[in-house]
Amino acid sequence: MQEAHCHLQNVKDWAASPYGQLMKMCTEYTLSELRRHWVLYAEMHNLSPQRLKKIQSAFTVLMNSRQKGMVSSTARSAGPVMSSAIEVVALQFRNYWKKGTTSTNSSQTASLLNPTFCYSLAGEGCNVHYATDPIQPFHLAPLFGNTKRTVSVSDFVRAAQAEFKQWCTTFHSIISSTTIPSSASPVAVRFFLGDAMAVCRSIDQFAETGMAGSGIPVDQWKTQTITLNKAEGGYGHGPSSAPTTFDVIDTSNLCDQFGDLDWNPQSTSRSVEEDPEGSQGTFPLVVSFVMPTILLTELEPQEILSVSLALRSSTGSVEFVAKLGPMLRIFSAKLLDETHVHVLPEQARPFKMPPTLPHPIRHR
Repeated sequence: MQEAHCHLQNVKDWAASPYGQLMKMCTEYTLSELRRHWVLYAEMHNLSPQRLKKIQSAFTVLMNSRQKGMVSSTARSAGPVMSSAIEVVALQFRNYWKKGTTSTNSSQTASLLNPTFCYSLAGEGCNVHYATDPIQPFHLAPLFGNTKRTVSVSDFVRAAQAEFKQWCTTFHSIISSTTIPSSASPVAVRFFLGDAMAVCRSIDQFAETGMAGSGIPVDQWKTQTITLNKAEGGYGHGPSSAPTTFDVIDTSNLCDQFGDLDWNPQSTSRSVEEDPEGSQGTFPLVVSFVMPTILLTELEPQEILSVSLALRSSTGSVEFVAKLGPMLRIFSAKLLDETHVHVLPEQARPFKMPPTLPHPIRHR
């Protein structure tokens, strides 16, 4: 971290550093906030005993509260065999929140706070999401689908670690390939810090005008505006320019916060590639257990075709997923007496954009 911090003075220096070939900063603001947080992480354990005790106490209270009930959200990563994963996932979750680590060794308990958990937009303290689980990103279907015996928590954790190792090995082999020129990277991971709607609008505006300065605030209650990086690897810089359209956009469950018809025009206007295969996914959460067909009607009260034409997009693959995916989640949630479930899985709401339709109605 200290070595990388030396290259964090500005986006030009970062782009010229060894890290800049792989990790691209879309704005100067993104880089400055990264630098600020790295400094906070490095200095956290030098805080006064009083401040550290306050943070530790807040984490202890939250950790103790997660020992009650059954949380099995990670079981969704097991796909069609999620029912087999529910119990062991809940045990692993409880173990993680009790010990602060995924290790099943009774003698291993995290004794130092992870600084990355202690700083956020809310400031210094404990603002960790109540369902945080480091195993959640991993694909669990092979483990639970191929075994003929009961899967233990140790099996569960080892499978996730093995998958993570495989990811890292593959990623490293790609970026360190000797067949690729030293000045080029086959992978570019771009970081863009800002309010999701503001980011979409600024990229859309740049695609239309070519102007890096958007005048759009990076977030609510901030005077800092979004200015896109036009240095090497940034926006409007030849073949290595940052993209303004994408093949796939994952919006998580933003529709829960903004409403389905509020976030759609913002993120769909130009951001999804004008290609029949371009898609945008969303993950609405449901509080009450309603029929999926009713839910879809409530999400888009206007007639489907009219909405598709207005947004220059069409809903695809909904029929199969609307029947099967939500039923599986609702069934599992009823068994566990959960109040929130993911109604639609990842492929549920891809928006496929016919290239012949006119530009969508603007939504500002």
